[in-house]
Amino acid sequence: MNGLITDQNYAPVVESLISSATKEILMSIFCARFKKRNNYQGSKTILEALSKAQNRKVAVNILLHGGKNYSIITRWNRAGLKTFRSFGLRPKLAASEKTIHCKFIIIDGKIAVIGSHNLTESSLTRINEVSVVVEDFIVAQKLRDYFLTLWQTAKEE
Repeated sequence: MNGLITDQNYAPVVESLISSATKEILMSIFCARFKKRNNYQGSKTILEALSKAQNRKVAVNILLHGGKNYSIITRWNRAGLKTFRSFGLRPKLAASEKTIHCKFIIIDGKIAVIGSHNLTESSLTRINEVSVVVEDFIVAQKLRDYFLTLWQTAKEE
């Protein structure tokens, strides 16, 4: 399944891919800003799918930007940690001095979703965004290796 995901099609496509996971989900996000008062509009289906995957004993690792650059994003991501935890998830903040701007998901080491979507209401409901689904073992494994390098130094707050 290779293809383009545009704009508001991201959440349903990603939710379906997450629901199909049997072993591992690795997710790197630049910005995760959730608005409870809007019932987590746009991101709720993804959060619920990640939680259900974890309940199925799928390993779920979520990495958020946490560096000194873009301090407002780091602040939003720290607040986002609480939302992830309310869904039973345990994300980490990247400890790198570099900005973690990459946005991707790897499903079972064989499918990658790479693109511009953040986990924010605006990104999932109002902004023009594009991501690509790539079903390629070699690409997914190289991206997985990159994620694990970043994950090693990440911290759970």
